[in-house]
Amino acid sequence: MARYRYVHCKFWNDDTDVMENFTPEDKYFYLYLLTNPHTTQCGIYEISPKHMMNETGYNLDTVDRLIKRFEEVHQKIKYDRETKELAIKNWARYNVTESPKVKICIERELESIKNKAFIGYVYGMDTQSQNKEKEKEKEKRKEKERGNDTVSHEVLQYLNTKAQRNYQKVNAHTTARLKEYSKEDLMAVIDWKVCEWAGGDMAKYLTQETLFSVKHFDTYLDDARRNLAGVEKKAYDKYCEEFYQAHMNLPLEERRGKRPLAIEEWRKENGKVLGALGNK
Repeated sequence: MARYRYVHCKFWNDDTDVMENFTPEDKYFYLYLLTNPHTTQCGIYEISPKHMMNETGYNLDTVDRLIKRFEEVHQKIKYDRETKELAIKNWARYNVTESPKVKICIERELESIKNKAFIGYVYGMDTQSQNKEKEKEKEKRKEKERGNDTVSHEVLQYLNTKAQRNYQKVNAHTTARLKEYSKEDLMAVIDWKVCEWAGGDMAKYLTQETLFSVKHFDTYLDDARRNLAGVEKKAYDKYCEEFYQAHMNLPLEERRGKRPLAIEEWRKENGKVLGALGNK
């Protein structure tokens, strides 16, 4: 595939040093550094003085002199004689791209750079730290996606258990609601609609599509919070009453220290939904 290097028109008048201080030899050498076949998308590439000699027609002494001049006088490049890497300072200014494919290519090339200080030289001193932050953000997103996947399957299993279903896949409705609401919110809707619809004609609507539809979910959740709180209170009161009845005929010594579970512990043991109810 053909490779091209473009030289921006501003190259000739956007830089005072180029306009006022570059000799014809400097301009030729600079254009060579920008367009030779060893260049990369990122502006940092490996090239030896011998390659420069063969491709420009200069001898090695002239090449070494020009490299030194561009490093120390013009301050347009940096050259690492150990790694044979050359970095062009203003590369990013004249080779800006919005192409996602090119950006991916640049990121890959930067990963293989041996002299990491060159990355900061070409792209700014904070580039390396910015790249690290981007990597951290990617990892966070991946962890969040993995966590969301686990939570969505918990919700699906809860629906299967409560509504006696056998769904195998989490669908888009469940995934979308979990981006806006908590796992407990979805479980509260399941609890309430199972109480309301199970055993009747509406039982067929105990599905992900209906329970978690964007059109009805807020209404279902409000109903669940309002009604399940009352249902839970009645159930807990009944539990306490049965507890005391079961223990009232025991000798005093055996009854001493026995108490019904606190409501928080009772919820856990009885599979009650916490978050959505506790916030109301």
